[in-house]
Amino acid sequence: MRDLLIVASAAGLGLGALLVVAGLLGRSVSPDAAGDRSCRSWPAPAARSYRRSALLAIGASGGAWAISGWPALGAIAAGAVIVADRADAVSRDRRHRHAMAEAVAGWAEMLADVMRSHSALGQAVSDTVASTPDVLRPSVVRLSTAASSGSFERGLADFAASVDDRNADVLVAALGMAHRGRSGNLPEVLDKVAAQTRSRTEMLLRIEAGRARLHSEARAMASITAVLACGIMVLGRPYLDPYDRPIGQAVLAVAGGLFVAGGASLVDLGRPIDRPRTLTVAPRKGRWRR
Repeated sequence: MRDLLIVASAAGLGLGALLVVAGLLGRSVSPDAAGDRSCRSWPAPAARSYRRSALLAIGASGGAWAISGWPALGAIAAGAVIVADRADAVSRDRRHRHAMAEAVAGWAEMLADVMRSHSALGQAVSDTVASTPDVLRPSVVRLSTAASSGSFERGLADFAASVDDRNADVLVAALGMAHRGRSGNLPEVLDKVAAQTRSRTEMLLRIEAGRARLHSEARAMASITAVLACGIMVLGRPYLDPYDRPIGQAVLAVAGGLFVAGGASLVDLGRPIDRPRTLTVAPRKGRWRR
């Protein structure tokens, strides 16, 4: 009976910790709210990434609990793994955004250079496919195919939706106006779009460089705390005997929860801010509007 109560208490403690972490990460645990995108959300990785994160959290929780005999430490380990995985997702999303912005700027410059040689817009798009950066090339290939089939407007809408970048929205607007014959000097406009995109990217990089020291100090503090805790568990186990009691487990859960909450807040502060899109794409009609 005692073992059953311990397992039930540990399961409840672990579930509570995961719910707290989910709340800190801004993710809904209700199926009815799954379709609500109005709340703040984290970058949405694939289902495989979620499964990997869940498996790592379960493994870390089970390992910490088995080694220490403390269910509270298992819950803390699970929360720490989830926060670390979200931090990695934020870092990947940030790198992707920077690469996409740089690709959009480079492609705009290439289009401007090709069009200065008196090439038509559709032909200029096709001529730049081979030189387009890898992160943007699939979208440019689809746009070139649409231009060849006479559905350039639909291709621009698909391009804006697939790239999903505010800098690309400005470029799409300029290309759409040029396609309708409403743009005077398109190469000059493209050069300005490229310059503005690179200016924004450089500004964001400077901001992140200023945050790098804060993130390094936070990682160092967390690493030192973890190493110190492991050392005490190995060399000074009698010092930790009070944590074997229920009240000790509660105190440990609160302290560890504060560490996990602090890490989640720090990761959230470093999350890229989604600026409003310049264009709104209507998926059914395949058209875009400003």
